[in-house]
Amino acid sequence: MPRHACHDVSRKVSTRKTGTANPPHVRILLADPHDITLAGARQVLERVPRFKVIGQATTAAAAMSAIERQTVDLAILDVRLDGGNGIDVCRRIRSVFPRTQVLLLIDSIDEESFVSALQAGTAGILVKSVGGAGLVRAIEAVCDGHIVFDRSIFLHFAPQLCTQAAGKQGSARADLSVQEQRVMALVTEGKTNKEIAVALGLSDKTVKNYLYRVYDKLQVTRRAQATKTFIERTRAAGAFGVTDFGCPFLSPRSPSTLSQN
Repeated sequence: MPRHACHDVSRKVSTRKTGTANPPHVRILLADPHDITLAGARQVLERVPRFKVIGQATTAAAAMSAIERQTVDLAILDVRLDGGNGIDVCRRIRSVFPRTQVLLLIDSIDEESFVSALQAGTAGILVKSVGGAGLVRAIEAVCDGHIVFDRSIFLHFAPQLCTQAAGKQGSARADLSVQEQRVMALVTEGKTNKEIAVALGLSDKTVKNYLYRVYDKLQVTRRAQATKTFIERTRAAGAFGVTDFGCPFLSPRSPSTLSQN
């Protein structure tokens, strides 16, 4: 659960027509093995009028029990719950209660766990160091029907995501190499070559060389054209751009049904 600031996720949530001026409450369940973390997260979320924390749990069994007793729109789970793995709990929730979305919070994640989390149907994966504002914005993005990732997670696993998305739609973006995809993910954030070099541990010249290859593969001549084409092909493949605060997210699922149970 959030303790200090990191990369913010940002996307303005859409107000769906509900017959009232205000959007419906998002009913949230918090699950973390530490009571003090639960209290802090609850305090942050209860400051948002739209959010309603309707329960909290410290174990996997308690989390499932809470969801079985009441309607939950969004469950925010620590991956390491007492008595069970948060990814397994996510899978069970999505199987039994498909309208309940799940956000996973992690300290670190390996490729196997990342793939398992996606297959389990998570609506997002954030590092536990995400700030309160970042968590709020992530929830808003989920309400808008997106899958959200912390920037560091996205950059590390971008190749798998890009290849998976491209494979579904036959996007030419699959022609880009792993490193070219990482470079372009940062270009779409508005990063300079120098900033990209620092982020990826490369020299400025190497970044330029990668960009020249990308231009050739995308059949463009300018950075703006490459960015536009890259994003368009990402969208066509079922993924979607970068948020205002530079945290990528994907939206391969249908519009959210939060608060419509």
